[in-house]
Amino acid sequence: MDPRRAAAKTGAKTGAKTGANREATTMRATTMRATTMRATHVWTFGALAVGALAVGAMAGCDVISGLSSIEAKPEGLTTSTASAGGAGGAGTTLATSSTGGATSTSSAGGGGSSATAGGGGAMPECSSPDDCDPTGTSCQLATCTDGACGIDLAPKGTACSDNGGETCDDEGNCVLGGCLDLAMNGTETDVDCGGSCKPCAESKGCKIPKDCSTAFCDLGRVHANGSPGTCGKCASDAACAMGEYCTVGGNCKKQLATGATCSKPSACLSGFCPQPDGFCCNTACDGSCDSCNQTGVEGTCTPVMKFDAGTPACTPYLCDGTLGTCPASCNGDADCIAGGFCRASNKTCHPIKLALAASCEAPNECSSTYCCGMGMMKTCVEAPCP
Repeated sequence: MDPRRAAAKTGAKTGAKTGANREATTMRATTMRATTMRATHVWTFGALAVGALAVGAMAGCDVISGLSSIEAKPEGLTTSTASAGGAGGAGTTLATSSTGGATSTSSAGGGGSSATAGGGGAMPECSSPDDCDPTGTSCQLATCTDGACGIDLAPKGTACSDNGGETCDDEGNCVLGGCLDLAMNGTETDVDCGGSCKPCAESKGCKIPKDCSTAFCDLGRVHANGSPGTCGKCASDAACAMGEYCTVGGNCKKQLATGATCSKPSACLSGFCPQPDGFCCNTACDGSCDSCNQTGVEGTCTPVMKFDAGTPACTPYLCDGTLGTCPASCNGDADCIAGGFCRASNKTCHPIKLALAASCEAPNECSSTYCCGMGMMKTCVEAPCP
């Protein structure tokens, strides 16, 4: 063979072998890089997930719900997230898997979990009429509408037996059958009212206060139907029965227990309704530094807070928090009204600090805060004492 052709053939074989080796080396390097990338992505994603779970556990927030959107996700790695939560946090679940193993981690926030949503809103008062307080009469029916208790009146004429009655009237009362016959009969003091029937309206006949819706039967006004009195409005407490008082609207009402709101002393069983407190009180509670309307103890006369101005005001003193009356001494300027001072020699409050050149005993007495001089010959000055 021609030496030149033999050399060329040998060179071609050598080049092909070298190229094949180079290609194989390149493929192995590429495979190694891909493997390294997969491992790196798996490690990075796992680190992100663990970090996110740690933050979510501390803050109670859905901080990893967006991890599924990461684009650089190596083959064999899957993620799933689920969250739901109410007020206070969200629950989150993360599951990761890759070639060679799988891990699973879950975390729930303070307000919910992946299966349960957090709560919120007010609890309903009822789910059925049985949950509501009984009405005490078959003529008034308990109801439960949209979680709230209510009352419906039984239809007029419904049979009943409450309090010796026979049938329901149109106001939810169980009355005798004659109370619905549109005639004045039986114990009635007017047509279908009074006596054993429902109370009569104003201007109807009556015998006793109970016959009237206003609880006032004016026995000085004989009714045209022959009843000895006429239902009307009371003009004073004296017009009402013992244990009752006359309201502003002219109705006689039972006197109120301690702690109830009131507008006058006669409205209270205790006889005390201090103003402007407006509550039936256990005592007269008429000191400047006490009240009967403090939250949680309404109806009990209690000293007001220390440094309260008092009602009426205790000027130049402030209430001391222990007495119901205005203090008569002080231990410091804080016990006196703003702008005043406490004179230490006799423990008395003065309403206004002293002007320049006024006689003083101590710096706190002067508006300038400088009291200079010898012995009893001290005066308020403008500059610090020499």
